Amino acid sequence: MKLLTIKTLLASTLLLPFVAGATPITGNIAMIGQLSTTCDVAVCGLNNADGLIFLTDGFVIAADGDFAANGVAFGSLAAMSDFSFDPFATVDPLWTVSIFSFALESIDVSQGVEFLELSGAGTVSGLGFDDTAGLWTLSSQGGDGDLEFSWSSTALAAAPEPGILMLMGLGLIGGLGARRLTRPDRLK
Repeated sequence: MKLLTIKTLLASTLLLPFVAGATPITGNIAMIGQLSTTCDVAVCGLNNADGLIFLTDGFVIAADGDFAANGVAFGSLAAMSDFSFDPFATVDPLWTVSIFSFALESIDVSQGVEFLELSGAGTVSGLGFDDTAGLWTLSSQGGDGDLEFSWSSTALAAAPEPGILMLMGLGLIGGLGARRLTRPDRLK
């Protein structure tokens, strides 16, 4: 009976770090499509744009990590949300594809007569995964009318928390202690 209790305690101690651990999203996704800009002046160009209207769904051209493992592949389509970046407010979701979505929470804008580049940070969410910090970039070149765009998102998996590392260490110590207690020369 004592041996069964020790084994149960050992198994619980060793499994605790894995139960307590998070399942962050890892990977990258890249898409292309068409968009139009919005602005508050008569002649709207990339240099004075203040928002985006996505004319097509995002067309996936590359995906890896958890994105690819969960069905996001070349040719998958992502629903895109139109938004204003001047002034900016959180866009949730900015994009959705398969079981994943991205909430854009901050943005940096670089624009000129022939280019518009946006980069931002936010949260990637996925069914069965923990929310994970992510980055998003969009680049568009051209002049008037409908524009081509390409964008990519990267999920940034967090480093293990100190508490998780401590639990793993306690599990190892518990395992060594249980091994000493169950040695044949100690049992009588």
